[in-house]
Amino acid sequence: MSSDEYYSLLAEYIVRLRHEKTLHGFSSLSLFYTLGELDRYWAANGIGITDLKKEAYEKWFDSLDHDNLSRKTIYAKAAAYRQLMIYLSRIGKPVFIPALPRENEHKFIPYIFTHKEIRLLFKASEQQIMRSLTSKNFMFSMPAILRLLYSTGIRLGEALSLRNQDIDFEHRQIILNNTKNRHQRIVPVNQSLLAVLEQYVSYRNKLRCRNAAEKDAFFFVSNKGTQGTCSAVERWFKQLLRKAGIPYKGHFAGPRVHDLRHTACIHAMMKMTAQGVDLYTCLPVLSKFMGHMDVYATEHYLRLTQEAYPEVINQQAGLSSGIRRVITDAYPVSNLIEDEG
Repeated sequence: MSSDEYYSLLAEYIVRLRHEKTLHGFSSLSLFYTLGELDRYWAANGIGITDLKKEAYEKWFDSLDHDNLSRKTIYAKAAAYRQLMIYLSRIGKPVFIPALPRENEHKFIPYIFTHKEIRLLFKASEQQIMRSLTSKNFMFSMPAILRLLYSTGIRLGEALSLRNQDIDFEHRQIILNNTKNRHQRIVPVNQSLLAVLEQYVSYRNKLRCRNAAEKDAFFFVSNKGTQGTCSAVERWFKQLLRKAGIPYKGHFAGPRVHDLRHTACIHAMMKMTAQGVDLYTCLPVLSKFMGHMDVYATEHYLRLTQEAYPEVINQQAGLSSGIRRVITDAYPVSNLIEDEG
């Protein structure tokens, strides 16, 4: 990778950013493609480092083919521009850092659980488990599912697709084969989550479920031995919200089960930032943790959280003193950041 690939006055900075991203484990084709487009645009217009003001960004943004490009593509291009500006600002260059455009006015804003709400939700699921063991439903799986989603940040569909052979208790890891991005992923498991999963298995194997302990059988099943479904989990989740005293605001307002994944990301970020890790450095780590293909999806999580909960995250100035007090009383969250056991 050399500046010979680029032609503008900003070529050396583009190469440095690409090199830094690669060192952090990123190989985002969309980012590198957009950087190439930016380089050609800047070369054609004679734009240098001192020209990267608000007007230059607006002129470039207006030059995009808004009639034929999707909102998602426009967003990705703007995010790439922003990434480069953040990098230039970080090394002391006086550039304008644009806000990201809104992808879609109807996007679902994630609900970020507080650490207290997470504890209440877990407690509610535990109180319901003994009652559910005598009836044919999926509730008895909920304590393990909720902790798995929150501790690892994996998607509900990924969790319900797990088979017994995918849980490696000996090496404390989970192998995800059925992921959204169709890439196998290995997720580490901390000791406290491991204990919960082992307890779940002991309950499950006492049930009269045919072949429940077979290697290729689904890990999460109902009392009937059938694979758990997303709708069943969502249904029981709403009941647990009521038991925990957490208001359910409706279909488009949540909280949803998927918000445990959003919360895992934000809480992990808060913990790293509290430990002195720069937010810019956090993004690649969080992206790997969440199983994102590139940093844009992770940055999108943080942007949505900033819009809905400005007191939770301040991307430009670090965490507020109020959030630092929350972190002081933090509930253990991420096995990626810290092993609790």
